[in-house]
Amino acid sequence: MSTASNAPSPSWAGLDTSSLGKGFEDYDIDSRTPDAPGQLARFQQRSEAVQGQQGIQQTTVSYGDHPLAAADVFRPTSGAVRGTIVFVHGGYWKGKGRPNRAFLAPAWVNEGVQWINLGYPVVPETPMHEISRHIGGALRAIVSGAAPFGMVEGPIVLSGNSAGAHLVAQALAQGLPESAPGRIAGYMLLSGLYDLRPVAATPAQEWLRLDDEQAFRLSPLCQKAPQLRAPVMVAVGADEPDAFIAQSRAYAQHLLGHAQVDYQEGEGLNHLSMIASLDGPQARFGRPMAAWLGLPGHANA
Repeated sequence: MSTASNAPSPSWAGLDTSSLGKGFEDYDIDSRTPDAPGQLARFQQRSEAVQGQQGIQQTTVSYGDHPLAAADVFRPTSGAVRGTIVFVHGGYWKGKGRPNRAFLAPAWVNEGVQWINLGYPVVPETPMHEISRHIGGALRAIVSGAAPFGMVEGPIVLSGNSAGAHLVAQALAQGLPESAPGRIAGYMLLSGLYDLRPVAATPAQEWLRLDDEQAFRLSPLCQKAPQLRAPVMVAVGADEPDAFIAQSRAYAQHLLGHAQVDYQEGEGLNHLSMIASLDGPQARFGRPMAAWLGLPGHANA
């Protein structure tokens, strides 16, 4: 891993990011993801199967006045909680996918880790700056243990994919507190969009409805890089559209010198299979999170 010290630049520091500004075809997830409807259907089926599973206590808490400002909390019914993972779902800021990410929780809960699927209001009904405000407020409450997140225990990993990774990164750019030593154990950002200016120049503008100033202000890549004490993993699937790869490369490079950051392109993974790569401590990108949380047998992941 790279560090915020004077360590030599990693090999990925010079990777090409020119595809970041390409057209809609390079931001079109549906046409570039094999069997996207089938993958999403399996996520839903697996998530529905979580209901009533033994050993898992599931509750839903509201953190705002909007019905989608809610979080599903999965925790062990017995035994100590070793830590907490917070996951912010994607869906181009318009998808209401929180319930269909429940499948990510069981393998973690079985290891004593609490899993929180954090939802949010969506565009176009809710403006992007309001969505960012909702998530930023929720993450601050989670980190500080404020209501309604008093159940948060142990070290915390903050994670998200696609639009969710953007919202976590935007919260970091706006100054998410790391004041409690060891409270945040790490950040896992998958397949994120960190510069909204090229995205707003695609048909996604139909639901984003951003002017130039808003696109700039809501882009983590356009803000000062946050100084982070916890390690950061910026990752993207090697089989994702070129623009998504360029966005992740650019954001990892943006953090160099400001955080202990690593960048990886997951071989054989696409935009949706990247989500399943968090499916437990043994999964491809679950292993670093397990190490950050100090789970037995994962110290060197």
